[in-house]
Amino acid sequence: MPWEGRLPAAVPVYVDSPMAAALSPHPFRAVRSIEESAELSRSGGPAVIVSASGTATGGRVLHHLRRLLPDPRNAVVVVGFAAQGTRARDLVDGAKVLKMFGDYVPVRARVADVPHFSAHADAAQIIDWLRGAPAPHVTCPVHGAR
Repeated sequence: MPWEGRLPAAVPVYVDSPMAAALSPHPFRAVRSIEESAELSRSGGPAVIVSASGTATGGRVLHHLRRLLPDPRNAVVVVGFAAQGTRARDLVDGAKVLKMFGDYVPVRARVADVPHFSAHADAAQIIDWLRGAPAPHVTCPVHGAR
């Protein structure tokens, strides 16, 4: 079946993330509960699942990854910054296996890295933001990478 670089209109797109609950679901299908997420994870057939936790260290996305990673027909797209020491970084760096839920899961799915859609500011953007903040202020970074 030639895809010509486009997703067929019949393929459903699910948004499975409590953080995305404010998004208007149309034309997407919102997954609103853990039970619905588990049901989606057990379903078969083609689909696009948009899920949160760009680090892939917790949340609903792990159940989807455990099911989808072993199948080379699937693709996982890591969107945004993937920090060192996270499953997302391991995927981007070409890991052949990931440990999830006490099991080793083979990575046969295609993995694409799209770091340019990160919602996080870089160092220069943070400094610019701080310059505009009212004095006095103290800044303590709590998350980052070299």
